[in-house]
Amino acid sequence: MKTAAMWTQRAAIVAASAALIVVSAGAAQAAPGQGGPLRALVSDGVISQAQLDDFRAEKDRLKDEGMTCAEATSAALASLTSSGVLTGSEATAIETAKAAKKAAKGDRKSGRGDRGSRGSALGGAGNSETAPPVSQ
Repeated sequence: MKTAAMWTQRAAIVAASAALIVVSAGAAQAAPGQGGPLRALVSDGVISQAQLDDFRAEKDRLKDEGMTCAEATSAALASLTSSGVLTGSEATAIETAKAAKKAAKGDRKSGRGDRGSRGSALGGAGNSETAPPVSQ
């Protein structure tokens, strides 16, 4: 009887985990680009939704003109600050939030370790000098 109870408990844990994964994935994809640190600035009352919308619109316009994302972000913040839509502290808060988001993305990417491009299946040998020849 203990074995049956153990397997029942394990099945319940697996089902609950699967449900959490599905719910989390659905929430993450429900409104792309609508979460994260910029949304938190609005929720926390640091900036208004209108200010966030103005920033996004200006940044998108500048990107459409050929600027990189980083250039468009800086230029949009400068433009909105000079026009009075954002204060200097609000612009700094947006810059800080975007930097934190970028750093978090970098941390997730760097979690792969130092294995090199070919080395993941070869125990860490990431270059042709230490990797065995690949037979085809």
